[in-house]
Amino acid sequence: MNLIRYVARLTALASAVTLVWSCDSRLPTQSTNANDDVDRPVVKFALSTGVNGTVDIGAPLTVSVTGTDNVGVSYMFTRISNGAQVIGVDTATIKPTQGSVTRNVPVQLGGLTRGDKITIRATVADGATNEKTDSIVVTIADSAGPTLTVSSSKASRPVAGRDTLDIRVSAADSSGILYAGYRLLRIRATDSVLVRAESTFVPIGSKPTNFQTPPYSYVVPDTLLTGNYALVGFALDRSGVYTRNGKPGLPFVIGDGQKPLLTFLAPVPGAKLNVGDSLLITARLTDNIALQKVSFDGVSIRTPSAGIDQIINRYPQVSAPTTTFRAGLRDTAIQRFIRVQAPIDTVTDTLIVTGVLTDLAGNADTVRVKVKMVNGPTVLFLSPVLGDSATNGANLQISLKALSTLGVTKLGFHATSDPSWPTPIDTTVVVNFSPPIKTATMQALVKVPGNAPLKGVITITPISTDINGQDGSSTPALIAVRAGTSPAPKVTQTLASRIEIKDTLLVVATGSNIVKVGFEAIDDATGLVLRRDSITVNDLTPLPYAVPLSFAPTVQGKKVRVRSFAYDGGGRIGYSVRSTSVAGTSFVPAVDTSLVVYGRTYTLPVNRNGAIADLVVDRTRGNVFLSNINYGRLEVWQKSTQAFDGTGVVVGSQPWGMTMSRTATSGDTLYVANSGGTNLSRVYIGAASASGMREDLSNRLLTRVSFMFKLTEVRDPATGKIRITVSAPITYSDRPQYVEQSSAGRLYFSTKPTSAAPLGTVRYLDPAAPAPDQRFILAFATPGADPNSWLIANIDAAGVTPASATSTANDALTLCDHPSGSTAAQTCVTSTFGILDAINTLKAAVPLSDVEYGVNLDENSIGLSDTTFAASSGDGKWISFGE
Repeated sequence: MNLIRYVARLTALASAVTLVWSCDSRLPTQSTNANDDVDRPVVKFALSTGVNGTVDIGAPLTVSVTGTDNVGVSYMFTRISNGAQVIGVDTATIKPTQGSVTRNVPVQLGGLTRGDKITIRATVADGATNEKTDSIVVTIADSAGPTLTVSSSKASRPVAGRDTLDIRVSAADSSGILYAGYRLLRIRATDSVLVRAESTFVPIGSKPTNFQTPPYSYVVPDTLLTGNYALVGFALDRSGVYTRNGKPGLPFVIGDGQKPLLTFLAPVPGAKLNVGDSLLITARLTDNIALQKVSFDGVSIRTPSAGIDQIINRYPQVSAPTTTFRAGLRDTAIQRFIRVQAPIDTVTDTLIVTGVLTDLAGNADTVRVKVKMVNGPTVLFLSPVLGDSATNGANLQISLKALSTLGVTKLGFHATSDPSWPTPIDTTVVVNFSPPIKTATMQALVKVPGNAPLKGVITITPISTDINGQDGSSTPALIAVRAGTSPAPKVTQTLASRIEIKDTLLVVATGSNIVKVGFEAIDDATGLVLRRDSITVNDLTPLPYAVPLSFAPTVQGKKVRVRSFAYDGGGRIGYSVRSTSVAGTSFVPAVDTSLVVYGRTYTLPVNRNGAIADLVVDRTRGNVFLSNINYGRLEVWQKSTQAFDGTGVVVGSQPWGMTMSRTATSGDTLYVANSGGTNLSRVYIGAASASGMREDLSNRLLTRVSFMFKLTEVRDPATGKIRITVSAPITYSDRPQYVEQSSAGRLYFSTKPTSAAPLGTVRYLDPAAPAPDQRFILAFATPGADPNSWLIANIDAAGVTPASATSTANDALTLCDHPSGSTAAQTCVTSTFGILDAINTLKAAVPLSDVEYGVNLDENSIGLSDTTFAASSGDGKWISFGE
């Protein structure tokens, strides 16, 4: 259009010139009329900010439009548009016209977004109506991001779990806000961890440049870790730019005001624990944030007559773990055995078991459980064992073993579940034993309900009583209901390092419906299978399962590797394992190596598992005699029955050593040293059965007291006066221990030291005498340190009557004795001619005296601290005693 207008103007001008030329022949003068101006104005743009036509939306923008003209600018028009949308207009009429005019036009960038392109178009006209239109394009950049303000009443204040955080967020941005919100961060040493975030979008259709979110309320969980936290705002503007700057996050500190929780699963209040047993503790530990450490101990509190309580440490404190629990641990179960503190306190009173649990914030929970200390039976779980579990709808086999030196009268258990189970368990089974037995076992089945909750716990508490009515330990077993299919049976075995061909392998197999138990034995040298065998079992078969080895005699002398196994009703097989932890929760495969020895072992009669001190074989009849110290009798193994007699032969107190008589013509007499008294038994053993064997009580040998005296004799070299001293009677223990008979018929025996007489000796007596006297053997004594001293043994008494110190008379020595081997009264003699003369005088007065003496002998060298054996040669001429 401008071109057309320009051409039209040129045509009109040409016509005018023609007319003038045709009407006026005068030379034209130069025209100064605007109509003579054909030059268009010039338009220039200048931006107040930006580079290369790019302007950041966050900066204020003004465009300077300058119009210049040779005649003068009369009109300026500027339009600013974003696409089809006009966002700014500036119009100006200049009167009078000016050669150069600049218009500063502000550009509103609000609501624009990154990447928008603004067109600034300007038209400038001069007085001759010449116009010039030009434009520039400005690209919008957005790099700053929204500006944020976050506020909360909890800022810079301590906050605890379950407190409510009130959070308000304001966001501003020139391009407009899309959404805004906050983040809750836990501040660590080198980084931060996002805990929570919330945000809110602006209403649909709106483009606010200032936006405030609705107030947020966040309840701090009591499980949130303690420490430093910050609330940090965030927002997104319409340009897609996230928060880049703003106020720093609001700091605050979260503390832990809730203490941890310790729950004893074992022992439970009122539980019983045997004196000297280890204390088993099972506990559940929980905390809202993080556990730190737990400790346990056991004490008894006693109030003596003084009235001041005394704390007796019976189980020393144990802590777990050695440092702290792993980070973030909030719920766990722990099990610890605490050994009894030495020396063992044997008082049966109340034990207070204390557990102290701390969390990372230092909060602590202290729980105490009272346990009754008892002296009753010791109860062991044969099944289930640690690590076992129960199956829904199946029977749980419970097998117990109780031990008591006095005898068990009652053994059983009480099985319970949490009362909240759909079908709770509350079952008590007790077996009574009459007469009492020292080793008692029992087992029973408890039905696990089909609707039992998975991982629910069944508590099995033992019940036991001994013959004195003392309750036994009641440490419970905790068995969880299995989640998932039944595992293969868990198998453990007990096998000695030396076994016999007829021995029994003891196997404990636990699982779901055990149906078969067996073993496999392999030759350790060749690797060949020597035997594989099994037995069929059911829920009523007592534990442990006794699997006969039944090796062939050819296996004797070989080393074998034995591994046991068990099958359950589902066909699953489990092989023997061994525990690798104190708690019995870690296992490895177990293969035991044993030597199959020559010979056979026979079991003593039931309830007489006492200490066996000596063994003698009656070679004539093939019977074997064992002295049972604890039961005051001889155990008799009879060749005819290949077993021990149920009664045996009753003899004296604490029978120890034995020897076959060398003088009994029929070889039917056995001498027994009764170490609990001062006598030896003669036992008739010539009967065909043990019922006919008995002690000859009327001829029991009493070991009458024997004395030894130490004397000194000093002669005055000038006057020849004899001075004599006599010690008090020197005695040693006279309780016979080991005994042997010589070829001459004498019985040689050692005596057992006691607290009253800590040294024993070796002596002998003649069993054929009407009243045998035991005699010391001074030949065992070593030389002493006083050549003027004498040891006189085997007499009844010795005494001295001192002479006056001013006279020349000698001291008078009196010695007394009776005829050896008789009950005759003693005879006393007195001599003033010294010790040797008195001895000779005694021998003359009592020809059958067994007086024995020696010069300069050490009386202490005769004593023995203990003897360990006695043996004699085949001909009875040599007898040895071991110390």
